[in-house]
Amino acid sequence: AGIDTWEVEPPKHNPFRDLPQVVMSPHVGASTTEAQKRIA
Repeated sequence: AGIDTWEVEPPKHNPFRDLPQVVMSPHVGASTTEAQKRIA
């Protein structure tokens, strides 16, 4: 699973950190050039 939205970023103590099938990132999905053009 890929998770990029958190109440507090990045979560320091989260059980998902220890799962090999989980990818955690800061909420940056809308920061691509393509996404910004669509928002404008």
